[in-house]
Amino acid sequence: MLAKSQNNYRSSPPETHHYFEKAPFPSQDIILYHCGEHERSLNRNEACPQEHFLIHIVYQGEGRFWPNTSVDSEPVLIKAGDIFLIPPGTKAIYQGDSSNPWSYCWLGIQGQMAEAALELAGFNSQQQTLHYPMTIIHSIIEAIQSLILSSEEHSVNPLEKLSQAYRILGLMCQATKQVQENPAGGRSKSYLDQAHAFISNHYHRKISLDDISGEIGITRKHLSSLFREKYGQSLKNYLTTFRMRRACELLRQQPPLPVDTVASLVGYEDVHGFSKMFRKYMTVSPSQYREKSKCIESICSGILK
Repeated sequence: MLAKSQNNYRSSPPETHHYFEKAPFPSQDIILYHCGEHERSLNRNEACPQEHFLIHIVYQGEGRFWPNTSVDSEPVLIKAGDIFLIPPGTKAIYQGDSSNPWSYCWLGIQGQMAEAALELAGFNSQQQTLHYPMTIIHSIIEAIQSLILSSEEHSVNPLEKLSQAYRILGLMCQATKQVQENPAGGRSKSYLDQAHAFISNHYHRKISLDDISGEIGITRKHLSSLFREKYGQSLKNYLTTFRMRRACELLRQQPPLPVDTVASLVGYEDVHGFSKMFRKYMTVSPSQYREKSKCIESICSGILK
């Protein structure tokens, strides 16, 4: 019996798997063969030739994938948001990173339309890995989690299996369409967008750089290098600059907010530490900035009258 999965995929058990019984239909376009999940896996896996397509969806951490089974060849680096495919009749090797082990779900499918559906999703004989937006990855993981949970509770039925399989393939096709419509995007842009969204939603809390990179599923060093390439500053400086800009907006508000309240609203528990950082970035103290802003607004109002 499998350990119960949680609705939140990050709280899933370390290793789950389920093989489905053959459906009672004589012919199916899509057949769901099996699915499962590994959390923070370091295992070196060798996939033997099978009759079905084996899809791996990585939602956290990173690892390496050798499509031609030779560890002497150059592996494909796989990160959170990546999906890699092992076609029928082929061998492959894949292993989680020792310092940032990956967590992933897998799905085995076959059927008359399986290959065509995966081609629509962007896979072909030369393209065995794809990168999808994390919003799509989350939805796919939740669909697989639902299958695992229903199988544990013995409530899974053939129609439910089919609907979930089609939903997962539909999400993959949707992600490929989004990438094709925005070819300038790509993996780096996706990571930066996710980091910016996380900072925008959590800057008022005491978040660390590890919190940001961990949420995305890549190392802090890698994410910071992406920020330097895109914005000319480190991730740490970007977070601080974001907070200081927001602090400036709050200091200009009327009626005026106390400086310690502003500090708290932008993620600083210590008002003295906030004031020191604000002066470093703005060259004046928070109180001085507020007074200068009032003078500027007064002058502008006089000019516009």
